Amino acid sequence: MDDLDQAMLQSLEPFGDSLLPVFDAFEGSLESNFRLLQSALERRDFESGGQVSHRLKGAASSLGFSGIANEAAVIGRACAQSAIVDLEPLRRRMDVAVELLRQEVRPRFEQPQDLFRRK
Repeated sequence: MDDLDQAMLQSLEPFGDSLLPVFDAFEGSLESNFRLLQSALERRDFESGGQVSHRLKGAASSLGFSGIANEAAVIGRACAQSAIVDLEPLRRRMDVAVELLRQEVRPRFEQPQDLFRRK
């Protein structure tokens, strides 16, 4: 499974560095969302767990982080069935996403974008 949706990232490129604060907010929200999910599942509050996983899936999808989006979808389906799910795959995807964000995604968007370049 790929951790980045290259087509989505390419579609975001015209926004250039204006997306950097969005990427920063996304990165900053990962740990708190993980803790919220963990807490909800420990309390067997599947409704809250489903809401957090849905929100995380949407944010990750819209920014091209398909690995997180896919894991959040798995968690959402488990919550819909009132089932406990292992959060370690999500934790691993989040760790990978932070590295990719810092090493690949941010540099890609820090560059000035030429909207009229030929491909």
